[in-house]
Amino acid sequence: ATVDPAAVATVPYGAFGERVQVMGDDLLQRLVAAQAPEAVRVYGKTAGTEDSDVLFLRVDFQSILRIDNLGTFVGLRKLQLDNNLIERIENLDVLVNLEWLDLSFNKITKIEGLGHLTKLTDLSLAHNRIARLENLEPLTKLDVFAISGNLIETLEEPVLYLRRFRTLRSVSLSGNPMCADPRYEGFVAAFLPVRYLDYRRISDEVRVAATVRYQDKLELVQSKEAEQAEQQRAVDENAAEDKLYTDACVKDLNGKDQPRFLRGMLDPEFAKLHPIPGVLDIIGEFQKTATTKLVESAQFALAERARRAAEEQELVEAVEAGRADARSRSMQLIEAFQAEKTAVLAAIHGASDPEPAVRTVRARLQVVKDALLEIEIDLVSNTEDVLRRFERGYADLVSGFVEHVQALFAEVRDGEATMHKDLTDVTSVFVERFLKGEVENALELPDSLVALLSDKATLTNVITAGHDAHLLAIDNKEDEIVSSANKELETLTAHLQDAEMRRNRSRVAEILNLIGYQQEELDALVEL
Repeated sequence: ATVDPAAVATVPYGAFGERVQVMGDDLLQRLVAAQAPEAVRVYGKTAGTEDSDVLFLRVDFQSILRIDNLGTFVGLRKLQLDNNLIERIENLDVLVNLEWLDLSFNKITKIEGLGHLTKLTDLSLAHNRIARLENLEPLTKLDVFAISGNLIETLEEPVLYLRRFRTLRSVSLSGNPMCADPRYEGFVAAFLPVRYLDYRRISDEVRVAATVRYQDKLELVQSKEAEQAEQQRAVDENAAEDKLYTDACVKDLNGKDQPRFLRGMLDPEFAKLHPIPGVLDIIGEFQKTATTKLVESAQFALAERARRAAEEQELVEAVEAGRADARSRSMQLIEAFQAEKTAVLAAIHGASDPEPAVRTVRARLQVVKDALLEIEIDLVSNTEDVLRRFERGYADLVSGFVEHVQALFAEVRDGEATMHKDLTDVTSVFVERFLKGEVENALELPDSLVALLSDKATLTNVITAGHDAHLLAIDNKEDEIVSSANKELETLTAHLQDAEMRRNRSRVAEILNLIGYQQEELDALVEL
């Protein structure tokens, strides 16, 4: 991230003339350096540390007006932004590992921008200008929440809003206008199962009394919540099923009575033909046959996805076993070198000329470097072999899956062709009878059907157009499944190769940093 020079020039002061500071790279790096552990400061640049390695960062009392330039600090667990001039919660989406966030004593007016921080357990928005609790739903792990010293006026709405956070243990609401309500402590004690209110423990006596006082209202709230929970459970189950089928490359082939795809596939114009005797039976027979084949495709896809997942797990275990072996061999080399270096340096302690002994250690260090790099080269080679075997096996699984699905979809197409032929035959006979006046109760037929029967060519066009639309939908769904399966293979292969390349680069840099640090130590010893 870089600092926008224009921002420095145009935002020198806050709304009340306060001198503000841009949250740029210079400030962040200065703070990181000041807060880094002693070992990291000594190690310096040779440690290969990155912004993503930083776990805790304090940016408090810095006169910050806008949150910015945190995109590289993806490893942060704790972030302190209190006592600034921040007006809006923004630019935090990448901090998905954040567990603790302090935005107290700022000028924030709305709760927003926290939707991606699903690991947050401790959040402080105390002493801002917030009038409403909102947009906190994704924070399902919230344990401690401070919203004291804000502008929340009503009592019931915010308290009932906080009931959704099942893990909430401590809440601070003091200093809001709502606290002037004489029901404040009792209402919170009755409706929020928190242990601490405004940093004081809620006694059992207070909670029991409050529960009795608000029993009727509490039962109504609990009943409504139970109903909502049941509705949400159904939504979640459907979403989980949809994801399961999508991950298996057969999106919309699930459904309660018949696949969702099939329900939406039939041409709505066919509904006009339903009063013709035999039409519903013909359509029903196709739907029954197609449902059987599509369900078989979906079940086969789910089983094959499980097989591919098992293959992926075996790959992960094989790769990790190779890496564990490489780490073990590397550690043995490094520990042996450290022991040898310590012994040599101890032997020359106080010697007038340590150079010969240091030269011996340097030579040994070069051997260790070569050996570590050789271990890494072997690991890369072995990992590539494992990945190639995995890719071949995975490709065979995908190919088998695609062939099976294509065969089943061919049967669905055949069923549609049969439906088209039967509908053509039945409607042709019926239209002839209609035109000759041989259809009983003809006057009771729907106007939409009569209009079709009055022109045989129009009726034929409706059936033919429906047939073409059905085949196109079947072809598109088959293509979607085949494309999804092949894309899954391509995406997985690219991900594995990219992950291994990044791991290799990181490991080589780690080895070179280690060797460089050891060499600097030896240089310093000679200089002494």
